[in-house]
Amino acid sequence: IQVCVDIFIIYPSFVRHATESAEDESVRLATHLAPDLQEAMKDPENFTLNMDLVQIIKAAENHFNLYKLKLFNTDGLTLYSTDRDEINVINENRYLNRVVTQGTVLVKTVKKDTKSSEGRLVEADVVETYVPLVKNGNITGALEIYYDITEQRKKLAHQFWVSISLV
Repeated sequence: IQVCVDIFIIYPSFVRHATESAEDESVRLATHLAPDLQEAMKDPENFTLNMDLVQIIKAAENHFNLYKLKLFNTDGLTLYSTDRDEINVINENRYLNRVVTQGTVLVKTVKKDTKSSEGRLVEADVVETYVPLVKNGNITGALEIYYDITEQRKKLAHQFWVSISLV
């Protein structure tokens, strides 16, 4: 009976808690990065990233397992993306409109081999997060990050199944 309780009650609870924790961590990371990236949004019409910001993005990618990072202006135009093919593409989805018009933070866990909010197939378990970029009370764009949680999920599953096998 204990094994059934563990499999059907305890494990899903751990997965839900780990997912909520990863979502919270993703929002904190995006919120932490936003002010530095906001500086790059001084002139969205002539957007360029300086080397300091490129280093911040690369460090965040490596240290926090970012799968993707994108910056949008208020029209949904992708000003920067770690996927160069997405630069200058317009995101016309309603969820992004809510981020840039209402200042809403959006966060969603997307499983490997399923589609993100943008409709793109992801190749890892990720937390997809959008935060508004705000300067002097005005929303100037949005930051999108995909925070890779694949390894966290694998470790959690491994630890759980090892503990079950010991029972």
